[in-house]
Amino acid sequence: MGFIQSRLTLCILFLSLSFAFKASADLAQGSCTSHQPATVTTTQMASVGGKQLTVISSVGYLEVTASDGKSKACIFYTAYTVAPTGNEVRPITFAFNGGPGSASLWLNMGLVAPQRVDMGAEGLTVSHPFRLINNESSPIDTSDFVMIDPVATGFSASEEDSNADKFFGVKNDYLSVAQFIRNYLDANNRWASPKYVMGESYGGIRGSLLAHHLQSDMGIYLNGVIFVSPWLSTTTTNFGETGNDLPYVCYLPTYATTAHYQKRAAASFQGLDPITVLAKAQVFARGPYWQALQAGNDLSDDDFHAIAAQVSAFTGIPQNTVEDLNLRISDSDFFVDLLQSQNKVVGRFDSRFVGGRLPGQTGATATDPSDSATSGPFTAAVNFYLLSTLKFLSPSPYITSANIPTWPMEADGQEYGVMDDLSQALIDNPQLRIYVASGIYDLAVPYETVQYNFAHLAPRLNLAGRVTVKTFPSGHMVYTNPAALTSLKADLVQFIR
Repeated sequence: MGFIQSRLTLCILFLSLSFAFKASADLAQGSCTSHQPATVTTTQMASVGGKQLTVISSVGYLEVTASDGKSKACIFYTAYTVAPTGNEVRPITFAFNGGPGSASLWLNMGLVAPQRVDMGAEGLTVSHPFRLINNESSPIDTSDFVMIDPVATGFSASEEDSNADKFFGVKNDYLSVAQFIRNYLDANNRWASPKYVMGESYGGIRGSLLAHHLQSDMGIYLNGVIFVSPWLSTTTTNFGETGNDLPYVCYLPTYATTAHYQKRAAASFQGLDPITVLAKAQVFARGPYWQALQAGNDLSDDDFHAIAAQVSAFTGIPQNTVEDLNLRISDSDFFVDLLQSQNKVVGRFDSRFVGGRLPGQTGATATDPSDSATSGPFTAAVNFYLLSTLKFLSPSPYITSANIPTWPMEADGQEYGVMDDLSQALIDNPQLRIYVASGIYDLAVPYETVQYNFAHLAPRLNLAGRVTVKTFPSGHMVYTNPAALTSLKADLVQFIR
């Protein structure tokens, strides 16, 4: 799940769980090879796309060293490989979730593994206890996959508690993941394979920085970068930044698709399909709405009321509320205000979900119903799958959501602008391509934030055919909707092949 930091004052947008950082206490000092079990390999038959595949699954650790040159950590991974036919060289994709502080279970048990969590016909119904079903839409028939759990997530940990923070922060994080990728290529002789990186949510920041660093500093050139609901900047998501109206503009189209789905938008929109609603809301948000916000106090009273009426029609928020908010609806406001008359909230990760709230709870304090629906089943599924199918037993708990106290977003006094890094990666490697999947009901990283950031790659960089951005009828975890999963798999096959 995309666990991002759209508020730097929050540890992680996606994570509300805390844990005792005990995993490192179970690690032996020194090389990860001394930690038992070091690597466990199993073979299973998998049905993917109607074909039977022999899948070799390997789970284990690789050691990495922090940028201080001293601190070490053992990074846990789950790898799926399929024996090549003939002389083909299988592509390899290194995948990770976000957070920072999220393990790879979401992409693993929702998209990649031969079995996935059953989310129901529309991705909205999860049974308790969870149910694993065959994953016909797994992309492992097209590429081998290595699921990476960054330090402090999964079974990964620093070898000394006091050194854990040496792997935290935007720079320390991507450097350690890059080192893992190089070590994996060495250990498994995969240098000749076409190479891809896949990141979800904060994985957008990590993946962008990785693409540049792997190519420019390590000589590891990529064939493609795959993003799922990528978070790429604070500028488009940080409502608390004084004078920054961009988040209000970028979130409004997803407010509109949400209001349409929840039947709260104006009657004139209800007969339209959600993609048409999204397109109309984009035109309004980028044009009249943006101009009105920029006008500030210079906006006439008549224009103020007219814009408020349009915002209300798109978002389902009463006009008087829109005007009380000075035309600016934050995500916290929207979660509660849309269904306030029912005393309910809509989901942040997937706004199709609806849940109750206690008296006095605001959008910032109410539980996210889409998180509540998925966290339990996915956590249970990954633990069951690792133990029963992949035969990996660890003395430590599998940490799905790490409570990381600090995560510096800068290094050497400069905050990273990841779109510059991604632009440079595209310039350095003319064969590099990018694929982006975005859900139209994602209120954690709304579609328009993705559009905005990719529209602001290096000015006039010729990207014809190199960057593809697709929308899906789902939320942050695009793949939980079976229809979206099927379409996403088809796109990934075309993109990788």
